Amino acid sequence: MFCGSPPAAKTKEHILPMWLLRRTGDPSRRANFGRKMSEPGESWEFSFDAFQFPACRACNEYGANLEERTAPIVAKLLSDGELSARAAEPVVRIWGSGAVSGTAEPKSRSATRNAQCQADIAASQAQGCTDFRVNQQQVDANGVRVGTNRPDVQSTDPNGTRQYQEYDTRSSGRGPAHGTRIGNNDPAGATTLLIVP
Repeated sequence: MFCGSPPAAKTKEHILPMWLLRRTGDPSRRANFGRKMSEPGESWEFSFDAFQFPACRACNEYGANLEERTAPIVAKLLSDGELSARAAEPVVRIWGSGAVSGTAEPKSRSATRNAQCQADIAASQAQGCTDFRVNQQQVDANGVRVGTNRPDVQSTDPNGTRQYQEYDTRSSGRGPAHGTRIGNNDPAGATTLLIVP
């Protein structure tokens, strides 16, 4: 549901988190989700707690991690509690701009590499780049999936060129092969290989 791939190790994901449904009323309350095209006059109606879609385990776990980090912030906002900018940072960084999709942080265990990636995303946003994807399947400037590989960061610059960044260490040596694959998948794109500690 989130990554666009057929769900592997399929799970069911609530579209609206259960904690939010409980916080805002009866989770089993029913809602109208549009008209059935095949049956004029009939509507799609579900209880909120039954409104689920298939998701791969990795996406579901990512969503659970995101909810865990943001639930206390949303709860505080719903109760009109005071919230500092620092306390709201996870929501602002992940959801605020709506510009970065996929895993909010690169998959690296290296704090230095993750910080460099976040700084590069911010700099690219300031230069007018859009359609950021972090650790998601490769898409071209038109949003068409061109590979199942997952560039560390991809975006489209103001000139319409798809930009790809791969972060690597000196000892790894995987970056050049990743760069070649990215270039073969999208010859019109531009790939930058970055070495970070």
